[in-house]
Amino acid sequence: MLNFIHNHFDPTIVVSRIHANIGRDLSVQVLELDGQNVKALYRRAQAYIQLVDLDLAEIDIKRALEIDPDNR
Repeated sequence: MLNFIHNHFDPTIVVSRIHANIGRDLSVQVLELDGQNVKALYRRAQAYIQLVDLDLAEIDIKRALEIDPDNR
């Protein structure tokens, strides 16, 4: 089993997921203070994409476009 884990462990994926989780958490904190913050919605959507949670990413992008439709 340890050989399987060693052969299939990719530290870049782990680091990427850690960064995505941090980015998501920081964006959540900003959105708790300002729910209309388009940049925080966009950054959280990026984190969700890295975490392969595309439904939540889509919700944030649509919400950001509702708030500021000219921000593309």
